[in-house]
Amino acid sequence: MPSVVENRITLPNDRTSFVLLAEAVSAFSVQAGLGPRSAHDLRLVLEELVTNTMTHGYGPAGTSEGGGMDTIDIVMRSGGEGGVQAELRDRARPFNPLAVLPPRLARRLQDRPLGGLGVATVRRLIRGGSYRREHGCNILTLELREAPP
Repeated sequence: MPSVVENRITLPNDRTSFVLLAEAVSAFSVQAGLGPRSAHDLRLVLEELVTNTMTHGYGPAGTSEGGGMDTIDIVMRSGGEGGVQAELRDRARPFNPLAVLPPRLARRLQDRPLGGLGVATVRRLIRGGSYRREHGCNILTLELREAPP
């Protein structure tokens, strides 16, 4: 049985987060022995969710429920029988991306409301997940689909 690899990172609510996240996913992917496609999918999922949290969850300064620095905590795990999991925690406004209805793509582009495509992409790349709100925190746990090599 492969050993469990776990990496944690706390991201600030600013654009430097994307460089830090890319470095953390890259290091985790090497340690966990992920293929290029799985590493790409993990980074895409996490970047989309971090973007949504920063843009819509925290929004203007001072809108978090936790006070102090608005951060996003991420734990990436791989190994054992479970594949790759990611857990995201933040003190932003309550939001469950797993409950968002998929966008209606049959409409013409100019007739569609803005938004929803990023969450739809995330949902296509995960095998399952759960959301809960606890002590003022959004806690989202995801299991990624295994990408072909």
